[in-house]
Amino acid sequence: MRPLHPVSPGLRTVLGISFFVLFIAFWAWITLGGHVNRIFLADPLSMLRDGWRLLVEDRFWLDILITIWRVFGGFLLASVVAVPLGIAMGAWKPVEAFLEPTSRTSYFTELAQSSRDPAMLGKLARLSADVTAPGGLLMLASCSHNIPPERFAQECAQGLLRAGRRAAMIHQAGAGPDHPVHPLLPESAYLKAIVYALD
Repeated sequence: MRPLHPVSPGLRTVLGISFFVLFIAFWAWITLGGHVNRIFLADPLSMLRDGWRLLVEDRFWLDILITIWRVFGGFLLASVVAVPLGIAMGAWKPVEAFLEPTSRTSYFTELAQSSRDPAMLGKLARLSADVTAPGGLLMLASCSHNIPPERFAQECAQGLLRAGRRAAMIHQAGAGPDHPVHPLLPESAYLKAIVYALD
């Protein structure tokens, strides 16, 4: 076993299953063996019995179904409202102008969460530049380890260029003392931020 050396998919599966087997075996040993008082930690067999009783006799399964219905029901109700609004925004420009501030904020949030696609950063930079006043400051930041600092700066610069805005980088920052970067783990340098002054 060597540091940072990858393992095969098969070995990864075996190791993952082994963890749960060893965990349950250790749990059974310290509880069924009397090493820990069951007041503090119940044994696996008791947990299975109590879990079955909770699901079947106390009808906890009904609470689970209600929770699932709330999630999917909320999505369904949101779709009933959002789809007609989207059609209305596409058909009538006054409706689009009325609802655009809310939809644009949601779009920015969606773009910011798309951290696995570096191109999304360029789109976010372009859209942010569109709503930044002349002479204003624009700060772009990322906390994703999927995008290295060099690629982050490149995508931000290309987004500003596509927006047709001249920008001067006035500050660039990374992780602070409370987020130390490990010399052997470049992924730990995930905090990045750039401040631009726009024309």
